[in-house]
Amino acid sequence: MKHILTVLLALVVPAHADIIYVDSNASPGGAGTSWQNAHQGLQDALLRADLTPGPDQVCVAEGSYSPGALLGDRFNIPRHTTVVGGYRSGDHWRFPTGRMYATVLTGNGICQIVVVIQNYGSSVKLKSVVVSGGIWGIWLDGGPFATTTLEDVRVQNCHGGQGISAGNSGGTLNLLRVEVMDCSASAAGYTGGMYVGSTDRTSLCNVIVRNCTSDTGVGGMHLFVAGDGEIVGQNILIHGCRGKSTGGLRAEIGGIPGSISMYGVTLVDNQATSTINPRHALGSENTVSVPGHMEFVNMVVWSGFQGPEMFGGYFLHTYFMHSLVRGGLPAFFYPNGTQTLLVPPQLMKGSYIPTDGSPVRDAGGTGTQMRAAAPDVFDLDNDGDFLEDCPVDLLGNPRFVGAAIDLGCYEIQ
Repeated sequence: MKHILTVLLALVVPAHADIIYVDSNASPGGAGTSWQNAHQGLQDALLRADLTPGPDQVCVAEGSYSPGALLGDRFNIPRHTTVVGGYRSGDHWRFPTGRMYATVLTGNGICQIVVVIQNYGSSVKLKSVVVSGGIWGIWLDGGPFATTTLEDVRVQNCHGGQGISAGNSGGTLNLLRVEVMDCSASAAGYTGGMYVGSTDRTSLCNVIVRNCTSDTGVGGMHLFVAGDGEIVGQNILIHGCRGKSTGGLRAEIGGIPGSISMYGVTLVDNQATSTINPRHALGSENTVSVPGHMEFVNMVVWSGFQGPEMFGGYFLHTYFMHSLVRGGLPAFFYPNGTQTLLVPPQLMKGSYIPTDGSPVRDAGGTGTQMRAAAPDVFDLDNDGDFLEDCPVDLLGNPRFVGAAIDLGCYEIQ
């Protein structure tokens, strides 16, 4: 219940927020008080938000925005600030997800980090933007009593560091409709796509990581829980990623009673390059001798490369339920309704949406918590019920169609 209540607080629009306007096509010298008088650059708006007491909302029109031309230049999102992109330049109409009119925050291949969020004791949201061209895309540190949200955000073409590096140390972190693509890590141990570390409550919903690589670590996504932290994920697609130890997803618990619960995840065409304990799709680890709880429900796991899809660590309670896994489950996994996948799961090339004859259809079930999906903490169907099972798939289509839920992140309609 604590997890659900903290997410609900994140969805409340700040009362009496000052609105600051940004349009790259505006005339120079604007004060940002209206679209007609908009700031031309985002840095000016963020500086004003930082100096203004109370909550601010920064509305950013389509176009390309750079924090500067030096390695250390970056967009620092202040506390108590919401940044929303995707407004059409001119009449400033906005498509609901903001993706029709792209607001691009770019490091131009120069900046070390494009966006920095250091949030302590406040609410910060970054919504409807594309982040590209940095060594790191987004570096996020959510501290105690903070709520930090990334919504309708795409990170692409960031090379050297990580696409997204997100730490949640005592607050609430929400990632809704986030995509990381074509990013790479070369520094020791870094994840190419997305790293999420949590000591409190973190929710991921409708997340895609694709074509990301790491020379020394995880290619796609690395989840790490410490203390009594909790990560819950729903409708996750990780594909085409390559890493040394793990190609697709690494889930790790470093403290008790930490937990990771993932529902409706598709891990396909990922590859690990290491010759020692490689895991193309999934590695589950526990770094303490007393186990936390890890649960994967309604999964599709298929990489097709020679070697194991998964590797499970000692002392770890990893429950794998109602899933299809190429080659079956290795040791240290507790199966329940999970089947060995001997042939490809009949997914459409490129999109990985199941075909009508796919074995994933109506093959789902519930986990140990008697859920078929994660709680709908974002209220994606706008019915006011935050406790129900998540009602939509990765595309936003109805999730419960047919005799049972489909495996993976998509639902055949």
